[in-house]
Amino acid sequence: MNLRKSLACLVVMFAVSGVALASKARVDATKGSFAEQRAQIEADLADGETYSEISNGDRATVATELGKMETLLRGRSVSELSEAEKVELMNSQELINTRLTKASEDSRMVCRREPVAGTRLPRSQCLTVAQRRRQREQSQDALEAHYRGFAPVGEP
Repeated sequence: MNLRKSLACLVVMFAVSGVALASKARVDATKGSFAEQRAQIEADLADGETYSEISNGDRATVATELGKMETLLRGRSVSELSEAEKVELMNSQELINTRLTKASEDSRMVCRREPVAGTRLPRSQCLTVAQRRRQREQSQDALEAHYRGFAPVGEP
C-alpha cells in the first residue's frame, strides 16, 4: 500500500513538473527558495506590467494558493512533507502556474502597422493580446446587433 502511494506521488510530481517546465513555471516548490519565488511573483503582480491582464479573481486565487504553499512548507523541504501534503502542494503550484501563464500570455503586447483612412501612411497600434480579443468580440457583437436590426419580417 505504501509503495502505491509513493508511486502515485511520483507520477503526480513528474506530471506536474513536466507541465510546469513546458509553461515556464512561475513557481516550483522543488527548486530554490519558495520565499524568493513568492516575493518575485508578488512583485510581478504589483508592477502592473508583467501580469497586467490578470483578473481580480485570478489574482486572489494566486495569493490564496501561495499562502497555502507557504503554510504547507513552513521552512521544510518538499521531501519532508507527507504524501497528502505533497499532493496538496503540487495542486496549489499547478493552479498558480496555470493562472499566471494565462495572464502572462494575455498581457503580451502586440504592435501592428494598420492603415488609416485618408492617408497612405500606416500607424502603429500596440495593444495586449487580451485587448485585441476584447476589441474583436465587441466588433462582432456590434455587427451581429446591426444585422439583427435589419432582419426580414417574420424572423427573430
